[in-house]
Amino acid sequence: VEPWEKRLPARLPGRGLGFPAFCRKIDSSMRDSVITAALLFAAGLAFGQFELSSNAQPAAAEAAVLPNGADPTLQAISDATAKLASEVLDATVHFEATRRTAEDGVTAGTGSGFVIDKVRGIVVTNNHVVGSRDAVVEVRLHDGREFDGIVLGTDPLTDIAVVQIPEGEAVNELPWGNSDVLVPGTWVMAVGNPLGEIGTTSTGVISGLNRTPDLPDISYENFLQFDAYIDRGSSGGPLVNMAGEVIGVNTAIAGQVWQGAGYAVPARMAKSIVDSLLENQRVRRG
Repeated sequence: VEPWEKRLPARLPGRGLGFPAFCRKIDSSMRDSVITAALLFAAGLAFGQFELSSNAQPAAAEAAVLPNGADPTLQAISDATAKLASEVLDATVHFEATRRTAEDGVTAGTGSGFVIDKVRGIVVTNNHVVGSRDAVVEVRLHDGREFDGIVLGTDPLTDIAVVQIPEGEAVNELPWGNSDVLVPGTWVMAVGNPLGEIGTTSTGVISGLNRTPDLPDISYENFLQFDAYIDRGSSGGPLVNMAGEVIGVNTAIAGQVWQGAGYAVPARMAKSIVDSLLENQRVRRG
């Protein structure tokens, strides 16, 4: 994990960034909040969940207003977003991993992951979070319970890894979504543990497709770019659409600190790698 923190312009979100560096990003965070509020309003119309009729009777319109004066459309969107976050959080995990290096030293890393099969206890994360199949991995569920994880397989070239926890212990699981239908502007939610803040959610949009950030040891070139906030500790967490489907695996950010650009391995590639690791413990190429 450590050498990746020294690379520019892109960096994997791992440990070590302090609060002052985070504070320098307040301006972009405020911008993101304004954009998110505008997007929340637009989504209510786009999803067709709420009808606003110009012929509605004044009494009916007054009855629709909440007691606290909140707009019912915005409140419903907020409630739906919170429900989505709760469901995704129940399937998101926190990783603590230790492994030996070639110099016979020991390195430790933290990151995120998500459950794709709660019955079998199958969890997906980044390869750089666990490092190798012989890593000692501790997995913490969102409800606080902790389990020893077994690394079933890793693929450094796409930065995907699969870990197993005891069967039947996970509360929720996330389905794979279709990353091929994504376009710039598609709503997404990133979930993980940035800067050690367990269970953090952030909304944003797909900013670009087929990106190639400068990342060491990774040959994959078709990353999703998005502006939902991630940082050190977010690696391996899920990037989901508004249906709660995983459309990417959060992997890296641009630069050494958060600058508004995150990168994720698309679900199409991630699922293929995960399936190969589950079947063969490695990825067969060529």
